[in-house]
Amino acid sequence: MKDTFTGFSKVFAFTMKMTTGSASWKRTTIIFAVILFLIPFAVLTISAAVGENDGEAVFAGSLKTLFTVDETETPVDYAMLTAADPELAGISVVPCASYDEAKYKLNADPFSMMLYVTKSDGAYHTALLTGDNTEVEDGDRDRITDLFASRFYEVLVLKSGLTAEDMVKLVTPVTVNTLGPADEITEETDEFEELRQETIREMLGFILPYVTVMFLYFFVLFYGQGAAQLIVMEKTSKLMDTILVSVRPAAMIFGKFTANLCCAVIQLCTWILSLLAGFAAGLAAAGEIDPVNTPSFGEIFDMLSVLDGMFSPVSVILALLLMLSGCVLYTSLASVGGALAGKQEDLQSTNMLFTMSLVVSFMAVVFGGNLMETGQMASAPWMHFVPFTAVLITPSHVLMGNVSPLMGLVSLTLVLIFSAAILLCAGKLYKLMSFYKGNPPKLKQVISLLRTK
Repeated sequence: MKDTFTGFSKVFAFTMKMTTGSASWKRTTIIFAVILFLIPFAVLTISAAVGENDGEAVFAGSLKTLFTVDETETPVDYAMLTAADPELAGISVVPCASYDEAKYKLNADPFSMMLYVTKSDGAYHTALLTGDNTEVEDGDRDRITDLFASRFYEVLVLKSGLTAEDMVKLVTPVTVNTLGPADEITEETDEFEELRQETIREMLGFILPYVTVMFLYFFVLFYGQGAAQLIVMEKTSKLMDTILVSVRPAAMIFGKFTANLCCAVIQLCTWILSLLAGFAAGLAAAGEIDPVNTPSFGEIFDMLSVLDGMFSPVSVILALLLMLSGCVLYTSLASVGGALAGKQEDLQSTNMLFTMSLVVSFMAVVFGGNLMETGQMASAPWMHFVPFTAVLITPSHVLMGNVSPLMGLVSLTLVLIFSAAILLCAGKLYKLMSFYKGNPPKLKQVISLLRTK
């Protein structure tokens, strides 16, 4: 068994050096990393800027400025009344020290009004005045008049000595429910939280399976073809005769396969880190622009923590391993195609096993895997034990808690064992096809080749 992998390290190191050192690999890695960083950063920053601008209401009417004169013993800030109406929140409220000052400014600004507040005989009196050359429309005057008539009690509360916090307590609504025993009270209290969790689970149950399936499909499709091309490379460059003298066929297959997989994982990790960095930078920038409505990383994780049974550390690690094993499985199938091909042009036919297995498994999972079911296992439980479908459907079910970690571990074990067997077959086929000339063999011929000793 030791001789079977003679030369593995040399093949692995050489393939890693050639792949990661190529200009195309570096260019692809850097370009996608920059794009994945900029997308969340730009979206979060622009959303925060737009949200902040939306929050700053600008009054589109003819009234632009309100001068206030309060000749009572306890003047207050009247801007709180205009801020209560989103359509009037953009009006500039300017307090004045005397009636004459306010009157002078009022006559100088045709788009202004004056609020004059006095007190006599124990009663408050208010007047809304316009200047001599006013251009404030009647509708705007009526709107500001109605606002002060309906909400002036808030001014009275403040003049009585109560703070804004005290006023909030006074107007806090109280809900009274007639309930039965104590256990019913507890059920009523938890009902909203359970509804919120169920809503989030349904959303994730719809999105997460499709995201994982589509990601694995395109990831495997891209890197599987790359693995096949790496394996057939020596055949087209006439180096195979020399290589097989110092390197065992299985070592050649495993070395190139492992190097290709490692390069894919390095790229993937780089892109994931860039995406997370983009989110972190975007949240930081959005927090500076709109700190009130921008959640932090901690708050986002707190939102996920309420989902009982979902996204636990064990399930996350197991799901990642299952997704990685999916790359191993389908890339090993592509290695068989590379071992059977005599030249690059043959890959289109020899990789048919890889392509058909991926497409059929994808269609079976999408149309027969009941992807949107969040409360039970897939409608076809066998999919979790067949390697080709397990790597597509089991990761999302493990993350959502629909499949136990033990079942996920069983699926992972089956996938890895099956992948190792396929790679051993690829190594044997690589050796047997060393001096084969002509069209690629048919399936029946391949089976006959594998039976030879």
